[in-house]
Parts: sequence; C-alpha cells; structure tokens
Amino acid sequence: MAPDLRIPARADQTATIIFLHGLGQTNESWSHTLNGMAASLPSVEWILPQAPENPVSLNCGQRRSRWFDLHTLPPSRLEWDHQGVTASAARIEAIIRGEMMRGIDPRHILLVGFSQGAVLALLVALSSLLELGGVASLSGWIPQSAHQASAPPARYISGF
Repeated sequence: MAPDLRIPARADQTATIIFLHGLGQTNESWSHTLNGMAASLPSVEWILPQAPENPVSLNCGQRRSRWFDLHTLPPSRLEWDHQGVTASAARIEAIIRGEMMRGIDPRHILLVGFSQGAVLALLVALSSLLELGGVASLSGWIPQSAHQASAPPARYISGF
C-alpha cells in the first residue's frame, strides 16, 4: 500500500483537511489538484490517506484500492461491508486523534471525500464522538443500512 501523503501548511498550521479518494483511485492522483487548492489555504495541512488494495466484488474480484467492498451500485439496502467500513473508519479516527495530539482542535479538522471516500467521510463525521469542523461529500451517498430514524435532515446535491 502506498503511504499516506501530506501537503504541509505554508504558514502556521491552524487546521487540517483529511481528503479521502474514491474507489480504484490513489491519493497521488489527487495530489496535484489539492496542491493547487492548498495554495489558497496556507494555514491548512492536508492529509491524503491511501486506501488498501483488496478484491472488489463489484469488479469481479479485481484488486483495487478501496475503503470497503461493494457488490452493486447503487448499493442495496442489505449490502454492508461492516468489517471494511469499521477498519477504514478506525483508521480515519486515528488520523484525527494524531492531529489532536499535534495540537489541532477537532473543530478545525474537516473531512472531505470523493465517491467511496465521500461515503467514508460522511460515516466518520456522523458517527464520531468528536465535534469536527465539517464534512464535504463529493459524489457520495449514505449507505441504506447506515440510515437511522434519528438522523438529522440532510440535503444531497450532485452536479451543478
């Protein structure tokens, strides 16, 4: 597995953005785009974790980087890779705790994800006991099995 990437703050760090890539992607594939964005946010350090490569049921068992397994798109109500989601969420929570150990207030930590990474960002943000600064889901969804009757209202927007 490729290492996690960091785009250091260009000034004194006051916040962290953790960016989670999509299914079959790499953190490296996003680094150029995010480096450009980082220039306009000089006090923010960016962390780009890399998902491990594992077989993807949706792709006939082909090994690809993934945060959790998928069988169909959109995922069915019964589909839920509990083990994969739990392991990936724990990894992101560990990154958050690491940032807190470095002195970053959790309210200054944001989760951003694309596609499958957006799903993980939403799940971590909605289940964390920490008060995070925010979450952005780019082309993501909340798995049906994660819906709760007490969930707050949400607006989903895709495209322009």
